[in-house]
Amino acid sequence: MSRIHETISGRKIAFPDQDEVTDAFIRLVKAMVEIPDVTEETMIALIYGKKNPILERGGMLEWGRVSRRVLGDPRYLVLMDLLARKRVAEDHLGMEVVSAPFTMTVTEASESVGVTPGAIRVAIQSRKLPAWVRGGEYRVDPLTLGVMKESPHRGRAKIRPLKAVLGPELRLKVDGRGELEGEVEVDRWFRAAVLGGEDLVLIGPGRQPEEISAGACVVSGWFRVIKQVSGEGAVETWERFGKKPEAKGGAR
Repeated sequence: MSRIHETISGRKIAFPDQDEVTDAFIRLVKAMVEIPDVTEETMIALIYGKKNPILERGGMLEWGRVSRRVLGDPRYLVLMDLLARKRVAEDHLGMEVVSAPFTMTVTEASESVGVTPGAIRVAIQSRKLPAWVRGGEYRVDPLTLGVMKESPHRGRAKIRPLKAVLGPELRLKVDGRGELEGEVEVDRWFRAAVLGGEDLVLIGPGRQPEEISAGACVVSGWFRVIKQVSGEGAVETWERFGKKPEAKGGAR
């Protein structure tokens, strides 16, 4: 069963039930936020010390190690939010002051940098782009939108995982794997076809996050649109996608 932690910015982090040691550690850190005599430096020493069961252990280091696994652990994100709350409390800042820079809506942000609103939401959800929740909607700091600009270097884009929740509204084929179903994550891919009704989109690895959605279904990841087809051509392209062309002639 998952628990929900609401961050200082209004975002929600879901994390699973903990073992007794981890649960006790998170409760301790939460309590320290409310104790005026406990400083931010004290909390940093605790969170990054060997007593934190979430961090990697080993060696003679006094501090725990933050690995890629730890960075993706929702429990670590909860601890970082608690540390941010302590910092705000120590600096005697009100929520109005802290959230003031986050003025731009998702639509305004997408128009500003020339990407889709879905790309902005994916960047927020992947924590690439900071955001604040106000009135149930994301708000973005205009000064942070530089992270959404495409990298100036040339060459093939790095292949990142393609994630999808599929159903009748949205279908997905990946070159070399055929059609996928349900909730999937594809680590290695080069081309994919997304079919929604009578519209088809061919995609390849890209340099910024994008999203295609229909109803409750969604395909998200770092990709670029190669081609869009509508109507009868969409169905024909879908049927042909991933099939090897038949050899002309043949041995007799």
